[in-house]
Amino acid sequence: MSTIAKNSPPERSYSHLVSRTIEAFHVAQRAAATAAEGIALLHHRCSIHYVSVKENWTASTEKLTPASPS
Repeated sequence: MSTIAKNSPPERSYSHLVSRTIEAFHVAQRAAATAAEGIALLHHRCSIHYVSVKENWTASTEKLTPASPS
């Protein structure tokens, strides 16, 4: 009686995939933080511009508004 030796496939190592996944997570996390910082900065700049435009508009319209009779 002959015995056939079965060669089991070598066990795959997924540690490199886990490492790459963790690395990708950190890259995505940094990208999201950078994007959020950019959005916050843009929002801040737009807010400052809005206040400046509003103040200029108010100052210019006050010059055009006739004084109310007392």
